[in-house]
Amino acid sequence: MINAILFPVGLAMAAMFFTSFYFTYRDCFDTPTEETP
Repeated sequence: MINAILFPVGLAMAAMFFTSFYFTYRDCFDTPTEETP
């Protein structure tokens, strides 16, 4: 019974971790934006 609760929570935490890792990695290589007025 505890696996029915623990497994989705573990998947959600893994998804949040890898999503955060992806966006952190992506933001390290920020494309230069034109800031000319």
